[in-house]
Amino acid sequence: MENVEEGGLSTIGTVAYEQVGAPQKDVQSVVASIIYILLTFLGIIFLVLIIWSGFEWMTAGGDQAKVTTAKSRLSNGVIGLVVVLASWGIALYIMKLAVGITQNTPTT
Repeated sequence: MENVEEGGLSTIGTVAYEQVGAPQKDVQSVVASIIYILLTFLGIIFLVLIIWSGFEWMTAGGDQAKVTTAKSRLSNGVIGLVVVLASWGIALYIMKLAVGITQNTPTT
């Protein structure tokens, strides 16, 4: 217990993590996990939107109003998926830079 009193709160947190067996996570990894979960969820939504639009287009039966709606929804789904993938790449790059800056290691 002497180390806990000398080390302060960070040592108490380390001891608590060791006792319950939970992995220790810093703020950056938690934020990165939240961002990646949200982007994955959005990617799944846009993928379902693309599949739904394709199904609606194929089952339109020649009705031009349904085909136009399906084409519009399909193009919006593709644009949304591209935006989500670009956001994922940008977030990955920024997180790598943030980890490199905080650890004082050069990043390439």
